[in-house]
Amino acid sequence: MPLLSTSFQWFPPKPVEKSLSKSTGTKGILIAIVVFLITLSIRVLYWNDHQLLALANNTVVTELYYRPFAQSLVAGNFREFIGGPESGTDATVLGHPPGYPLLIALATIISNQPDITLQFFQAACDALSAALIFLIAIELLPATVAVLASGLIAFSPKYAFYSLVLTPESLAVMPLLLATLLFVKAGKHPSYRIYSAAGALIGISCWLRADALLLAPFLALITVWLGTDNRWRYALTLVSACMLLIAPITLRNLILFHRFVPVSVGAGTLMLQGIAEYDSEKRFGLPMSDMDVMHEEAKRYRAPEYEKGLWTGDGIDRDGRRVAQSLNVIFYHPFWFMKALTRRAYSMFTEDHLSLSMKLMPVAPNKGIVTVPSDLRPVWSASPAALYKHGLHSIKAHVAVEENGASLYLRSDANFWGDQIISTPIQVRKHTSYVFRVPVATETGRIAFFVKGADMTNRLATLLTPDPTQIRMPRGPSTSEVYIPFTSQNEELIYFTVAEGGSSIYPVARIGSVELFELGMQPSDWTQYPRAVLRDLQQVSMCAGSLSVIVLGLILLISAGLRRETALVLAIPVYYLCTHSVLHLEQRYVLPMYYMLMIMAAIPFYWVLRAAKHLTSTIRTNR
Repeated sequence: MPLLSTSFQWFPPKPVEKSLSKSTGTKGILIAIVVFLITLSIRVLYWNDHQLLALANNTVVTELYYRPFAQSLVAGNFREFIGGPESGTDATVLGHPPGYPLLIALATIISNQPDITLQFFQAACDALSAALIFLIAIELLPATVAVLASGLIAFSPKYAFYSLVLTPESLAVMPLLLATLLFVKAGKHPSYRIYSAAGALIGISCWLRADALLLAPFLALITVWLGTDNRWRYALTLVSACMLLIAPITLRNLILFHRFVPVSVGAGTLMLQGIAEYDSEKRFGLPMSDMDVMHEEAKRYRAPEYEKGLWTGDGIDRDGRRVAQSLNVIFYHPFWFMKALTRRAYSMFTEDHLSLSMKLMPVAPNKGIVTVPSDLRPVWSASPAALYKHGLHSIKAHVAVEENGASLYLRSDANFWGDQIISTPIQVRKHTSYVFRVPVATETGRIAFFVKGADMTNRLATLLTPDPTQIRMPRGPSTSEVYIPFTSQNEELIYFTVAEGGSSIYPVARIGSVELFELGMQPSDWTQYPRAVLRDLQQVSMCAGSLSVIVLGLILLISAGLRRETALVLAIPVYYLCTHSVLHLEQRYVLPMYYMLMIMAAIPFYWVLRAAKHLTSTIRTNR
């Protein structure tokens, strides 16, 4: 068969490949700028659709561990910013690096809307990360692979979502990717200056997240492995530059707490929770959540102050005891632990349902005031009693019809963003605009209203009620009546769902009769056509991130004999797989790994394009 003939090559010959790498000159920079602008435009669209949902995610972490120290700095209390309210004893300030509180403080000083300012800054950094992936890939592989890899990142809902969440994980990606780009360049043209810059950038990333603390030594080993002359000196330069950047944090910890803590504490908590997650039989009796850790330690050591936080009291010693407790389990149960480690490594490649379910909305959301004509009659309605009787509701949620029958009482379960009430199927017309009208009064927490398609995965509309107890969340309208406009797209059956809204406490709300009105054509309906293309591209990006596609890309790259290129692309993924397989895992912790793996994911697409081109030319030649 012509496609399998020896004339077909998966990658261009080395001379062509080298010439392509020179595109990192003017032409390559121009393409990188285009990638940046396209990615930023998609992030702005995403912000327009999901701003509040992103703000609502992980607000507990931000409000407890980042914003208080930022507020201390804004108020001019620099001592409390660097040492906490009780420096020397309460080690809460050491729970996370100081870089993100510093950025929150800066945004608060320069902007009246610091949260939105931070979201746009993070979106811009994420767009820059997509451009950096292009520049990294073009140094190692053909230009088409670089374009495909950056495109997969640009359209991915995962990266878009995390770039808008007010936590530092997405921000920490950009300096690591820039360090990787310099590291790749240094391999071709070794220079102490380039290695120093790469190490310094890794250090900057550690100011935001401590996950990359051991990355510089790991890359130093790769330098020794792949390098030639002066490789040991270059490796030492890389590590030294990183240590120099994190030295101010280490010195602060040493001076104020008299302990050697390179960046932050917290490894003990993550190890303990990581073991507990896979201990389904409760053999070891380890706490699984932060609250469980605090309660269990307060009870065991008879120290009530331990329940105030993970690192209150003798916080550094507490985390050390957690490490020792975890190591004790690992030592006596090594085979069980290896199995758990393997399962966690595999879980890094499973779907992140929260971010992947938040694709761009089918139609641009209506940001104005929605009005329903007084003479317009609903095409569907459900009373509180009907929602309770005929709908589905979570068995762990407390749902009851109030005595007067005017509202449905809901106390949500603990399922983060989980559906609490699902209506019966609602029949609608295709490509038609509708609006739900829902009276709701939220007492505590946040409630999310979703309009979903027949398969329960296509989300047509989202509305998040403000949390009365969260003053940082944007305030909703004073009225308790909310409107949820949407366009049915190609759906003929939809569901109205009430979900937990990502709250730090159990949401409690009262919901009145739900009514659905048909609005006819709306000014924003035209946006469904370009958005349909973008949503299809998002779906391709989601599929490309699967383990099977990545493994196929790895096989193709190895089969092409590109040993050095394989090692450099896999450096960050292997590092995160090794370091985070032993810890409690949330996919946002290992975001840099996913960015680099998009290069692997792009290779099968490149191979298909190249094979199709080869087959086409072969057919033409044989005519």
